[in-house]
Amino acid sequence: MNVIRTILIIVAIYYALRFIGKIVAPFLLRSFINKAAKKGFQNQQGFKEEPERKKGDVRVESRPKRDEPKKDNDAEYVDFEEID
Repeated sequence: MNVIRTILIIVAIYYALRFIGKIVAPFLLRSFINKAAKKGFQNQQGFKEEPERKKGDVRVESRPKRDEPKKDNDAEYVDFEEID
């Protein structure tokens, strides 16, 4: 009798957690997404609020050099003729 009672308690707890999860999960996910969106928009790379500049101010920005793939000039070209 104790085995059946234990199994019923486990099943009841399982269904109770499932029911509560369906109610609570959307609220938790919504709040998590809102927090992540606010944090993401505030910390975007490349988005910097620039102070106002006076007329005639010069600003120089350097860009990082791109690594271009090396060209293989040691390749051998073979000319061929088409045979009919």
